[in-house]
Amino acid sequence: MIQAGPVASDIICESATATNASLVTVPAGRWATIDISLTVTAALAGTASASVTWTPSGTGTGPATNKTIARCTATGLATAGADNSSYITALLYGGDTGASGTIGYTAPSSGSGTCAINGFLL
Repeated sequence: MIQAGPVASDIICESATATNASLVTVPAGRWATIDISLTVTAALAGTASASVTWTPSGTGTGPATNKTIARCTATGLATAGADNSSYITALLYGGDTGASGTIGYTAPSSGSGTCAINGFLL
């Protein structure tokens, strides 16, 4: 149970659509608890895939290595396009002194996609 709310500067509310983006940096000694929502749309007979990644820098981060923490894919049929969505909750740690981690969005190379990340730092 959370005993006190986060300060306003620790609230995370980020989004991205058409381009790849670095959305949130989790600083050393801090935890991020986030909800990630992804949507993609694929054209006729096409495939669209979007993802959210974690890229750590320094020691003690959690996870300690580059990870895809969310992915969403849609595959259109020969006669119709397709949509898909995914939603997950993640807990990430910014690591030891001098370390950090970045949450990034990779947009679909074809079709379209959106990403929303909401949560807070502890």
